[in-house]
Amino acid sequence: MRTFEVRHLSEPEALAESQKWDDEGEVISDQAAQTIASWYASMGEGIDFATLATTGRCPEQLQIDIIRERSKLDGRDPDDFEADTRVGDLRLMLCALEAYADTIVPVIFGCWSSFGHNFQSGDTPLEEDCLHCGGTWRRVRREDDPSMADYQASNGDDPISCPPFSPCHGEAPCQADNGRPCEDQGEGEPCSHETFECNCLYCA
Repeated sequence: MRTFEVRHLSEPEALAESQKWDDEGEVISDQAAQTIASWYASMGEGIDFATLATTGRCPEQLQIDIIRERSKLDGRDPDDFEADTRVGDLRLMLCALEAYADTIVPVIFGCWSSFGHNFQSGDTPLEEDCLHCGGTWRRVRREDDPSMADYQASNGDDPISCPPFSPCHGEAPCQADNGRPCEDQGEGEPCSHETFECNCLYCA
């Protein structure tokens, strides 16, 4: 991930660059992006803004945070919106920041194959969990098109095809029978859920 020199501008300078982006499509500078991000930086929800503002690094999740902050402005009471003349400028600068982030870490629009898994986003950027088998694999951006990705195991292999049952991942004991040890499990012997060879991030 690229890292840039950290230097903040004044608010009028950041606004001027955002207006130029809106008029001419010229992406704002690294410093303007860092400046805008600094206004939303905090622990918790604002941590990705803080990362950009203090290190110059644009996190994978930043665009999601930008959309959240922009929706807060869009959801303001109309009377408040008219009373606060800065709201329009703040929204414009957030939009300009979103366009900047898309040039650094483009939104991933899809993956080549899901290998039969039913993936959903997890808590960690670029990692997704299968709702069916419970495994987790990472999305790796394609060098020729960063807006597309491939699912990969930790060693770079393709994921296994989604099995017709939910195997155990990592060192977790089998609890396939409604939280109880599996009926397929003999005395002191591992069951088929535990011996299944999975290459997800928990197992590999």
